[in-house]
Amino acid sequence: MLSAALAADALAVTASIAAARPGRTALVRASLVFGAFQAVMAAIGAVGGMWMATLIGAWLSWLACAVLVALGLRMLVIADDEVITAPVGWAALLALGLATSVDALAAGVSLPTFAAPVWGSVLAIGVVTSGLPAAAGLGGHMLGAQFGVFTQRVGGVILVGLGLAAVW
Repeated sequence: MLSAALAADALAVTASIAAARPGRTALVRASLVFGAFQAVMAAIGAVGGMWMATLIGAWLSWLACAVLVALGLRMLVIADDEVITAPVGWAALLALGLATSVDALAAGVSLPTFAAPVWGSVLAIGVVTSGLPAAAGLGGHMLGAQFGVFTQRVGGVILVGLGLAAVW
């Protein structure tokens, strides 16, 4: 259950990227990057404890907001002119991976309190966060092919909303 909740933002971002119809390799890469970031951040949270989430959590929320809002606004502005190429380069993926995994850091702090093994939970978070965005990417890719610019606008609005939700 925690894994699916943590995967929600990565799922939405991947669907938004997919609306611009990048290749399948780019979508697989995005899904794997998001899964890896979620798992690593959950592990850091579990090992580092509550003080780490408090120490760096405040500025990471603002970073997540800036990255997601900027990407969403770019999709909204450019959608009027043409179908954009999804930002699937490594730099963009790493920034989005960080932006979408901040919640996993905080959630990781709670992992030792559950009855489940911590490392099994971290693995589940990574696998689920890779799998759900892959499915969303396929769906977003099909919608992008069908509805083009409209799906980019919807994706842009979703990303702006996720960015604002990161700080409010």
